[in-house]
Amino acid sequence: EVARLLAKPCFDQSAKGQFEAPERLVYHLHPPLLRALGLKQKLSLGPWFRPVLRALAGLRRLRGTPLDVFGLAALRRKERELIAWYEQILETLLAGLQAENHELAVQLARSPDGIRGYEQVKLRSAAAVQRQVADLLVEWNKTAPEPAPRRIP
Repeated sequence: EVARLLAKPCFDQSAKGQFEAPERLVYHLHPPLLRALGLKQKLSLGPWFRPVLRALAGLRRLRGTPLDVFGLAALRRKERELIAWYEQILETLLAGLQAENHELAVQLARSPDGIRGYEQVKLRSAAAVQRQVADLLVEWNKTAPEPAPRRIP
C-alpha cells in the first residue's frame, strides 16, 4: 500500500508543490523485513527507486492470496482476525436489533473507527477497542431479546 501511494504521480506533484524548488525527492522507508532483521533506521532512497515502487504496487493483486508474503506478518494476521471479529459483532447485532437497543447497536457497529495507527500503535488501539466492545456487549446481552425456541420436526 505504501508503494502504491508513493508511486502515484500526484504524490510527486504534491511534494514538489509543498517546497520551493526541491532539488530531489527522497523516500525514507523502513521496510518490515529489514526492521525484523534489526535495522533501526530508515533507508533513504532516491528517484531511482520509483520503478521498484511501481513494481511493488503492481503486486497488490497478490494481496490475500497464498503468494502474499507481506500477509504473513503478525500485524496482517491480526488485521484479518479483526475483520472476522467485526463480522461476528455485526451478526450478533442483526440477530438482536430492536428499537430499544438501536443506539447501542450503532455504537458497537462504529467501534472499528477507533482502530487507527501503524503497527504497534494499531495493535494497542485494537486491543483497547476490543476491551470497550467486550464491555458494550455485556450491556447488549442485557437488552437483546431471547432467541425464539427452535421447533424440532
